[in-house]
Amino acid sequence: MEHSAAKPSLFSDSWLQEEQIGEPFHRFQTLKSSDLPAAVKCFGEFKNALIRRIHWEETEIFPEFQRQVGGGLESTCDALQQEHREVLELLSAIETKLSRANPATEVEEAALQTLLASHNHKEHTVVFPALE
Repeated sequence: MEHSAAKPSLFSDSWLQEEQIGEPFHRFQTLKSSDLPAAVKCFGEFKNALIRRIHWEETEIFPEFQRQVGGGLESTCDALQQEHREVLELLSAIETKLSRANPATEVEEAALQTLLASHNHKEHTVVFPALE
């Protein structure tokens, strides 16, 4: 029963939910053609939430996953951490364009969405079930 009590602390952060992380991103996409300053603010909220999630995964989730499943799945965490680096590169590319008042970020947005969908699928089918 104590094991069950530990789960909420690992999974309870409000920013864990992809929908909550994604909401500022969707506002950014909606606003960027009509109100770039507001869109930039929304993108900043999204970026900060995503960086917090990446930090949480790398400092809490992945070490716990490796502790529970042993060393045989280290490559899973390595691959997910590489994807985190790719996410950060895409966020930086979007931020660079926005800092130049260039809202043409569709290519980077599509790449980011594709990467995050694949990444989240791996977490929800491999990592998170191992921690339940």
